[in-house]
Amino acid sequence: MTAVRKFWPLLTGIYHYDKSISTRNIGTGTIIEAPILAYLIETTQGRILYDVGCDYRKIDDPVLCDQYYGALSFPPPAMPPDHRLPARLGALGLDPRDIDLVFLGHLHFDHAGGLHDFAHADIHVHA
Repeated sequence: MTAVRKFWPLLTGIYHYDKSISTRNIGTGTIIEAPILAYLIETTQGRILYDVGCDYRKIDDPVLCDQYYGALSFPPPAMPPDHRLPARLGALGLDPRDIDLVFLGHLHFDHAGGLHDFAHADIHVHA
């Protein structure tokens, strides 16, 4: 069995959007602030990252931002440079290449979008 040594929740961005998007049209007009989280798990056999947040390249580039977020009824998430996973890992003395395995809870863009920084790692996701 793999033993967990350390566990870090990592804030990778923040959404501000109408509550009705998440609650099937209940709460229209109420803007909520929702954190976008990833979790770093250090085990005796390596480092696991659960989820990878959004693709900040699509938020930074005006053309890509319009292409991917322009048709949505809410703006792209706020993802300042210090919230991006390479910076979050750097603050812990790590580099993205120090991650051995990425486990994705599901393939929504706010959970799997930042995968490009971890192409070297083993990737696990449901079928």
